Amino acid sequence: MAPMDFQLSEEQQMLKKLVRSVADDFKAFVPEWERTGAIPDSAKESMRTALERHGLLGMTVPQNYGGQDRPFIDLVLVIEEFARYTQPLVWYVVGTSGGPVQIIIAFGSERIKNRYLTQLVSGRARCALAMTEPQAGSATTDLQTIAVPGKNGYILNGTKVFVGGAGSDQLYVVFASFDQKAGGRGIGALLLDKDSPGLTFGRDSGLISQRMTTRQEMVFQDCVVPAENLLVQPGHFGKLMGAFNTERIQNSAWSLGLAQGALEETLSYLQRRVQFGKKLVQFQMIQNIVADMVIGIEAGRFLVYRAATSVQAGTAPAYESALAKAFISEAAPRIIDSAIQVHGAYGLTTDLPLERMWRDARGLAIAAGTAQINKIRIVTEITGVKFDQRA
Repeated sequence: MAPMDFQLSEEQQMLKKLVRSVADDFKAFVPEWERTGAIPDSAKESMRTALERHGLLGMTVPQNYGGQDRPFIDLVLVIEEFARYTQPLVWYVVGTSGGPVQIIIAFGSERIKNRYLTQLVSGRARCALAMTEPQAGSATTDLQTIAVPGKNGYILNGTKVFVGGAGSDQLYVVFASFDQKAGGRGIGALLLDKDSPGLTFGRDSGLISQRMTTRQEMVFQDCVVPAENLLVQPGHFGKLMGAFNTERIQNSAWSLGLAQGALEETLSYLQRRVQFGKKLVQFQMIQNIVADMVIGIEAGRFLVYRAATSVQAGTAPAYESALAKAFISEAAPRIIDSAIQVHGAYGLTTDLPLERMWRDARGLAIAAGTAQINKIRIVTEITGVKFDQRA
């Protein structure tokens, strides 16, 4: 078997340089946005405009829907670069190409596509994926949010939590059970506007990670959803999860970028810091720590890039995406923890981005499927044995 070639093309190398230059324009503002937990509207528009000007919105979306129609690996490269220091830019890029957009493209009616995609791909509107519930996280087939036919469409009742963008995004792809007795086969998805009757937002989840993103509780009380907003009919749970695999790869690229940023911070510090008359980088024990950081990043990069190159028509194979997510989601917090250790007490201060990087990486390890769930998926793929028969 011929070896895989992940050598970046000249165009991709130029793309990485472009992304770094855009990131540099906003990097200095991130600590303040992190401290306050909010990004000014003017800054949001500045970011959106910059990304649009450089062709970094809707990267993997077909051109007939207003996108750039670039290969998925290019999106991964952009996420990785922005994730080093400028997480708000990651949210914008992912929001115009990620899971909700891909689900709308794959399953939405022409009416839905024509009405919403232009706004989403341009970044002028955002769409969140509402899946997690108080009693259903990894167990997606156990959803308690119920959709039943009503006079004017569907009546939705239930609660969603930990939804990135809940309370601020304009649209929501809501996973719901249309038939609880059918398990996964009874799950479908509806597309909701923020002002849908019966939808209210509760308290913010208060997560220690991703502080610049709202995550309010979503409560559906006899929420009326028009029939034409049925996005995915029950019976397509497997296809929905296929689209969700791309979310895992994007999440993995984000973790990879955070680890890379922590490594760069560490290398810079080790060249400056002097102890016992020697630069820290000269100490063998420190070199061993750094080598382990580099090995973890390079191994993770191989798996993430491999998964990215396997994406076809907006979906990714479960095996490759699970491998990447399981590995880098555990490796990234460990790598960043090593960076904090090398910096000593300085690593724990908010003057450096390391503590924020660790918190964000730890949150990403849980989002889009934990390492444990992805390891189950890996074994399922290589043995053919389903460990959760409900799926």
